[in-house]
Amino acid sequence: MRMNEKIRELAIYGVCGAMAATLNLGVFALLADVAEIHYLLATALAWICSTCFAFVSNKFFVFKSMETGIKTFVREGVAFLGSRCISGVMDVAGMYLLVEMLHIGHDVAKIVVMVLIVLNNYILSKYVVFKRK
Repeated sequence: MRMNEKIRELAIYGVCGAMAATLNLGVFALLADVAEIHYLLATALAWICSTCFAFVSNKFFVFKSMETGIKTFVREGVAFLGSRCISGVMDVAGMYLLVEMLHIGHDVAKIVVMVLIVLNNYILSKYVVFKRK
């Protein structure tokens, strides 16, 4: 992969990631702050929404995996979901640790945890889920 392609990929990943993060934070805020749903349940539901968005944006726009056959879609979907389950566990565990044990407000904790998850998601998506043959 040429340098220009790498920079482009990182830039698009950043934009798509920012959109997924905004979706995650928005759903979390609506559920936790407006609907007053417990912050851990709100975290899990926000993760589901942003993960679905991230799969589509990563597949087609970031890593340009244009194969749309059912076999490829299922393989990539399962691998993506598996890799993002790691992030989901990191999200919920990080929230619990920061909120319950370190007594940080759940809104600040959410942002801190999301920053830590970004690198994990990029590495797993690039080298495991949408790896080029």
